[in-house]
Amino acid sequence: MEASRIIIFNLPRLLGEIIERTVGDQPDMEIVEAVPDATLRAALEASGADFVIAGPNGDVGDANDLLAGWPSPRLLAVAGDGREGFLYELCPARRPLGEISPQTIVDAIRSERCAS
Repeated sequence: MEASRIIIFNLPRLLGEIIERTVGDQPDMEIVEAVPDATLRAALEASGADFVIAGPNGDVGDANDLLAGWPSPRLLAVAGDGREGFLYELCPARRPLGEISPQTIVDAIRSERCAS
């Protein structure tokens, strides 16, 4: 099985480091690029990632429109307080994930697409 390619986009430094360590410890996941100053669309084009983890200051905009240009990526958006997240998929749907933890992030990356 090929590793999930993950891009971390505009997360606060501490949260980004925690997620990088969490994802880096998973044998089926690989961080391909952490782009601090690019737009999310440019970061996706440059990295070829199939999963995006974006912070509250990322230019997520309308996630379904953004992801419509890529057949594969899913987007995990972290709420402003860093405690909750939402998974955007091309269902189209926004699925609440509840409280964010390292295990929540790993489970979201591994989850089936468009799970109800």
